[in-house]
Amino acid sequence: TGCVDPNNPMEMAEGLIPFEPNAPFWSDGAIKTRWMAIPDGTMVTIDTDGRFVYPTGSVLVKSFEVGGKLIETRLFVLHEDGEWGGYVYEWRDDESDADLLSSGKVKDINGQTWIYPSRSECLSCHTANAGRVLGPEIMQLNGDMIYTETNRISNQVATLAHIGILDAAY
Repeated sequence: TGCVDPNNPMEMAEGLIPFEPNAPFWSDGAIKTRWMAIPDGTMVTIDTDGRFVYPTGSVLVKSFEVGGKLIETRLFVLHEDGEWGGYVYEWRDDESDADLLSSGKVKDINGQTWIYPSRSECLSCHTANAGRVLGPEIMQLNGDMIYTETNRISNQVATLAHIGILDAAY
């Protein structure tokens, strides 16, 4: 996908930007990590509702970890036709790689039932009325985050504007 380091699929590729919503929703006790990738030379803008408007080719990534192991990674991709598509990857038990699922799946993970959504099920939450993208928006990202790459705390909106991917003229 270009989103992960080809030498270590458990690591994101260089250039992906981590983010944390201020109020993430519950996901059956999973630890979630999130990143965004914006095509070079483009910028995210902000609409009047405080929602981010992404350029074509943007990718949002969310990984789920249960019991100290990666179990799922989801990609949400903005296609050329202006529509978002969801893709779900199931991590192999040895965490050597993740495989794209062609449909939804239910799996027992340490006695916990885990549901991997199908591509169409992604859009049952990521609706047009909700703006498709649910986490990264002004109200969710206008807060501090520790950036592990630099070990610094910074406001996420200010950081995105500073690195030149967010038009902060809102």
